[in-house]
Amino acid sequence: LLGQAQLAAGDAVAARASIRRALERDSGDWRSWYLLGAAATGDEADAALARAARLNPRSPEVAELTGAG
Repeated sequence: LLGQAQLAAGDAVAARASIRRALERDSGDWRSWYLLGAAATGDEADAALARAARLNPRSPEVAELTGAG
């Protein structure tokens, strides 16, 4: 939630750090991977969104960010 709030406030650097800490605790949470994909850029964003899609292939949120929707 902290990472999501930081991202909404426009602090992508802090958001990425918070989301990475959350993923250290639970790497199976598709929402955290999705948020990292939204907060990151380049290869990191692509990898995070791919992981989110593998964990929740029917997610409309992930499909929207990846252009698959």
